[in-house]
Amino acid sequence: MTPLLATLFLLGVQAPQPPIPPLPSAPLSVPTDYKLDTDDVVQIEVDRHGYLNRAVRVPIDGALRMPRLLTPVPVRGLTCAELATKLTEALQKEGKLRLRPGQVQVALVGTRIRRIYVRGNATWGRDLDLKNGWRVTELLTLLGGIPQPDRITVRLLNPNRPAPLTLDIVGILKSPDHPQNILLMEGDTLTMDQPLRKRLFIKGEGPRGLHEIDERFGVRAVLTQFGYTVTNASGDLRHVLLKRKTVPGDVSSPETTTKLDLYALLTDETIPEVPLQDLDTLEIPASQDFVYVWGELGGSRKYPIPQDRKMYLQDVMANASVTTGQARIGAIKIARLGPDGKYTLLGEFDWGKYLKDFKPERNPEIKPQDLVYVPSVRHADPNTVINQVVGGVQGLFFLRSIFKL
Repeated sequence: MTPLLATLFLLGVQAPQPPIPPLPSAPLSVPTDYKLDTDDVVQIEVDRHGYLNRAVRVPIDGALRMPRLLTPVPVRGLTCAELATKLTEALQKEGKLRLRPGQVQVALVGTRIRRIYVRGNATWGRDLDLKNGWRVTELLTLLGGIPQPDRITVRLLNPNRPAPLTLDIVGILKSPDHPQNILLMEGDTLTMDQPLRKRLFIKGEGPRGLHEIDERFGVRAVLTQFGYTVTNASGDLRHVLLKRKTVPGDVSSPETTTKLDLYALLTDETIPEVPLQDLDTLEIPASQDFVYVWGELGGSRKYPIPQDRKMYLQDVMANASVTTGQARIGAIKIARLGPDGKYTLLGEFDWGKYLKDFKPERNPEIKPQDLVYVPSVRHADPNTVINQVVGGVQGLFFLRSIFKL
């Protein structure tokens, strides 16, 4: 440095600095451990050396330049008290001033823009200007309503904090005096994350497809949410398979298979819930318990047997909804499959009389694989009628052999 420049420094002549905003009437109220950084404005006062008094904005390099000092004083990361000590030492050593303790005073009169951040999938991400005295409650209030706060994981992250902090926001919102309602500091990042949803595949006789489900739900809760019940279910609920990846969420990991009695699970609340993992597959096979209907009845020719209750002839008639004008309801025949795999005639039932006297013997229980035949009152060729209903020579001989047509 040339002698001229050295003389200018000693006389307090400095290069032009950015304009300082109008100073408040009093220093700002900030925590005593507030760390100075770029764009903070400090008021420096040196008793009996008024020419050193000034308001200075911390420059981008984080060092202050003062009259009588050739070496800039590092400021970044210091508190106001620590900066006053640094300036006292520098003015004594390099500025050749005799100063007593406390003669140099530093106060914060203007703060930089201090950023805090909000991130996560439970809220909109945003960057905010930290205000003096802000605690967690002020930030949560600014964010607005938080749905289901008991299910959200909230963490406070900052490299300047000893460790990440998981916050109990339910407790904080209930009581501002909660010990976790701490003062926020520059650089804090508040993360708010909802729990990850599990993926469940359902195949077969149920709400098919890939579903994203609440991580707390088990099989019973999921099917209840979908509105799935055992009433008139077409699936074989007692032989359901639950397929599970050995590594949850890893589609390439091997599968294990567990048999599940879904009927018992959905009808008996004392049975423990079956927990689910990510990428589980629930396979509900089609029921093989059907009743077959032939003859002068409308509707389907094949009905599943309900698993939640017994089925009777009146259910068959109700499912058919209508009969043809040629239905002979007084001579309804029912055939049942025996242990030997052959059908035998169970009996002939008069539905018309049942509608008059409601005797239970006229309304028999229908078992899986039963055949119900409603003949015609017309005296048409039996071969023609059966061929129309069943079709083919095999159907002709089959029904003729059972119902003795």
